[in-house]
Amino acid sequence: MSAVEISLLRAGLNHSDALGYVNVANYTLLVYDVCITLSTEIEFIWGSPWSSMKVVYLLTRYMVFVDAGLLYAPSTQTCFRVFTIMECTYVLGLAIGDLISTARAWAFWRTTRHITTMLSLFWIITWSVQLVLIGYNAGSLKFGVQNLVEISKLRGCVITAVDPTIASMTFAILLVYDGVMTLLILLAVYLDSLRYTKASGVVNVMIKDGVLYFICILGSSLANMIVILKLSVGLNGLTVPLTRAFHSILVCRAILHAREQAYRDVCDGALRISTITEA
Repeated sequence: MSAVEISLLRAGLNHSDALGYVNVANYTLLVYDVCITLSTEIEFIWGSPWSSMKVVYLLTRYMVFVDAGLLYAPSTQTCFRVFTIMECTYVLGLAIGDLISTARAWAFWRTTRHITTMLSLFWIITWSVQLVLIGYNAGSLKFGVQNLVEISKLRGCVITAVDPTIASMTFAILLVYDGVMTLLILLAVYLDSLRYTKASGVVNVMIKDGVLYFICILGSSLANMIVILKLSVGLNGLTVPLTRAFHSILVCRAILHAREQAYRDVCDGALRISTITEA
């Protein structure tokens, strides 16, 4: 091993504590969110009939616990396999979550016949490109020799080289995709306002959650690109787990909020009918 590689490995070990703290914070955030929304999830998800949206929700909600953390491995060969699998599940989790974002945009444009085809093709093309980029990114990964320093066996895989351009492109594409979905929602709302169509409670909730989601994805994606392009290799994964966590939490909360508001609208409508009947 050359002096440069040894230096990169030592730098990676020095940064591994920061990465570990971020992973702990990431899992703490995920567990906390599950705890505070569990009653709502049981009522509106677990208690509902099985459907494609229910399956997508459960995958988005709980798949993140599998791929969000840095796994430990005893050799560079194992590290490569582990990170390749993790990157694939990471992108797959984001893709499944964005099915919900796409369905939300479709809900505002379902009266347009061609929108279903366009959105489907956009989703397929976007995430196919992401998988290709992940393949190239995995090929650019290099890991330090784990047995160089005894303590490195306790630190997991240490990345010593990666292509920053490819890694940052995955987040740029995520940002563009979610930006298009948000613009479609806002455009549909604007067109409805020109027709003097009053938005329902569910629509208002979907708009609010959609805008909040995009703002968070915008901030986290830009943070990831800055970290990848500007900081050292050892810190490349510093903000990646949090992006995945925010994506899972906000997408799932959007479904819970929409179903909760729909239930309230039904109850309010039934109450008004009952009041009129009794009068």
